[in-house]
Parts: sequence; structure tokens; C-alpha cells
Amino acid sequence: MSCLKARNANMRRQHRRWRKPRPSQAWLRWFPLLLVVTIGLGIGLDRLQAYLTKPQALLVLGGDHTRELFAAQFALQHPQL
Repeated sequence: MSCLKARNANMRRQHRRWRKPRPSQAWLRWFPLLLVVTIGLGIGLDRLQAYLTKPQALLVLGGDHTRELFAAQFALQHPQL
């Protein structure tokens, strides 16, 4: 009988050692990964949208002479803008 009690006590000790984390602890463990994935998806979707949308106009608000020259040449090469 004492062997059975010792075995049960040992099983209880192991159960305490390997118990599942509380839900709040499990959430904290996954939070950094979820945060990185969420931010990564947001940035990725934003870049994809910027890549797929085509410009509708060209606007230069002054600046260096070479900048205005480039804008003028670009406008001549792309008259649909």
C-alpha cells in the first residue's frame, strides 16, 4: 500500500512540474510572434498596394534645377500622366 502512495505522490509531483501554462502565460508567449506577423503583413500589403497602383500625375514644387529638368523630361517621355 505504501508503494502505491509513493507512486501517486510521484505522479502528482510530475504533473505539477509539467502542467500547462495558464492562458495568460500562453498568450504572452505567442504575443511577440503575433505582433511581428501583424506588422509584417501590414507593411507587406502597403508595399504591394504602392507597387500595383500607377501614378496619375506628376508634380514638382520647385527645388534644384536638375530636379525640374528631370521632371520635364519625364513628362515628355510619359505624356499619359
